[in-house]
Amino acid sequence: MDFSVNKEQRLEKALAGYGVKNEDLQDSIQTIKSWFTTQKHLPETPNDNTIMNFLFMTNFSIENTKKRLDMYYTIRNLIPEMFKDKNPKLPHMKRVAETVYCIPLPKVTEEGYRITVLRNNDLAPEEFDPYNIIGHINNVLEIRMHEDVTMGDIHIYDFSNAKMGHVVKLTPIFLKKCAVAFEEVFSNKIKQMHYINVPSFAESIISLAKSFLKPKLQERVIEPINTT
Repeated sequence: MDFSVNKEQRLEKALAGYGVKNEDLQDSIQTIKSWFTTQKHLPETPNDNTIMNFLFMTNFSIENTKKRLDMYYTIRNLIPEMFKDKNPKLPHMKRVAETVYCIPLPKVTEEGYRITVLRNNDLAPEEFDPYNIIGHINNVLEIRMHEDVTMGDIHIYDFSNAKMGHVVKLTPIFLKKCAVAFEEVFSNKIKQMHYINVPSFAESIISLAKSFLKPKLQERVIEPINTT
């Protein structure tokens, strides 16, 4: 999708919500970019849009933005299985993109939140690799960090096509790693998490995943609905 649609209006609304002027935003971005030039362990200086999104996540705390951006890059080495061989041009990742929906909706909510729907369309259990799925989600998020402007995210996880063969691969170790990534990098960006069309055999997995989150993020998990 084209994240440039109404981008200026969304940015204006976001800045007003934080009580920040555009010139203050630009000053903060330049401060972060200057700091990056001193961080030789980091692979690149992110673009202005990415820095802006992290400033939003941290309520314009310069120090917290530095910490989150540092982890944004270093987590790739801490949990390499989530990022290694996840280039969207690779054949196995193309297959995931064709069969697993991770769709940011074109309109934001009144609060300025972007809703993203995640759903397995027809990826069979034997092809299902949770690390490839999270890699696909990360690829979509990467584009959004570079191009989108939002006040936060709402995730809707649709379990319509979930089979037991999919769910058993969501191991406690995998769920714990996902929780770490959420907490250390993106927790302030995620405002709500919804689970819909949840079969009874998946309820325990959702409860386990929730238990790995800190209380603040647990409160943003909406109880599963439409359980079958």
